[in-house]
Amino acid sequence: MLDNFNYALVWGTSTKYNPQRVGKEHMLHDEDVLQVIVKTANQQKRDKNYNQKVQAYFDKYKKKKKALKT
Repeated sequence: MLDNFNYALVWGTSTKYNPQRVGKEHMLHDEDVLQVIVKTANQQKRDKNYNQKVQAYFDKYKKKKKALKT
């Protein structure tokens, strides 16, 4: 989930406005409400290491499929 994190919306005392858009480094206060927004499929495709992620997933899938055949 951390790889696909885009931003978060926070309601509570740790923000100036409700809701406020914040990043990973924002420090939450007690009883704050958090909504996590992940990257869309198009945003993920534009990442520089997207091809490596897809290839690793495909290799893992093929290895698992080959193990089931034997």
